[in-house]
Amino acid sequence: MVTEIAPQQVPRRTRAAAISPLAVLALLALIVATAGLPLRAQDAPKEGGAGTAGDETGGKVTFFPSGTSYAPYAASPQGLGFAMQLLTVRDIGVADSSSQRMGLKMGGSLALVRFHPRDRPDRGWQLEFEAGFYGQFDRQHSYDNIGWDGIYGLVATAPVGERTAVKVGIHHISSHVGDEFAERTGRRRIAYTREELVAAVSRAIGARWRAYAEAGWAYDRRNPELQRPGRVEAGAELTTGGRAPGSRLRWFAGIDLEAMEERDWQLDASLAVGALVRAAGDGDRRWRLGLVWRDGRVPIGEFFQDDESYVGVSVWLDI
Repeated sequence: MVTEIAPQQVPRRTRAAAISPLAVLALLALIVATAGLPLRAQDAPKEGGAGTAGDETGGKVTFFPSGTSYAPYAASPQGLGFAMQLLTVRDIGVADSSSQRMGLKMGGSLALVRFHPRDRPDRGWQLEFEAGFYGQFDRQHSYDNIGWDGIYGLVATAPVGERTAVKVGIHHISSHVGDEFAERTGRRRIAYTREELVAAVSRAIGARWRAYAEAGWAYDRRNPELQRPGRVEAGAELTTGGRAPGSRLRWFAGIDLEAMEERDWQLDASLAVGALVRAAGDGDRRWRLGLVWRDGRVPIGEFFQDDESYVGVSVWLDI
């Protein structure tokens, strides 16, 4: 059932509030990265590489490094990356929408600076800016946009030992109802915006398995009458090894489970399975082609009160 809230009933944030913690964190990171660390001649940025600074024996700073120690979640609809999905929805929860939809995901992570031991450039803390988009389009209504989420964040990631990685930071979601969908159906926006503190841990198990857990606490919610702060997420992934020497073809499977306080901790489940091809010479870039399944809330904030299930085919580009 869709809950509509008149515009005057939606609480508004005070514009004169304190500076966003996201801006404060970004400013502190910039100060730490540049203060007292002048670039010397031998540490000047190299062609096609990042600038570095540091002493000969201690720590080192690398600007705009490549890669991340904390990979996105393969089965999460809103995990960072690019994807196009053809979905067939069962048990439709979004009123006045069809069962034939296209899901579109865009985004990625930009590493800003890494603080690491001089002899271990793959270690240490790394500051990353994340940005993404996830939306659904109704294929039986001229591909009208049903709704979309804009996502961004500033996080710090680091490996802990050889098999564990951690992530802490700030994560923001601003959700919207599609213009054509709103005009056709009269659906009004409930002003779903969520900015949260997030902490996560990922663990490699053997050569093929990975497990992860994440928790978020929203300190800023645009509609506190409907939204609640707590969120937890966990999952597991399996990636097989290629049989032929030098083969880049792999097989993968992943499950993602999420529960939110604003939904009375109901479990939302997503699955993804298919083939994976790692691009030659492109670092962490990889293509995936496979099947998806989900049962739970519509993965767009404006429709978080609506439950649906879907199956579909998907192509992903993880960067």
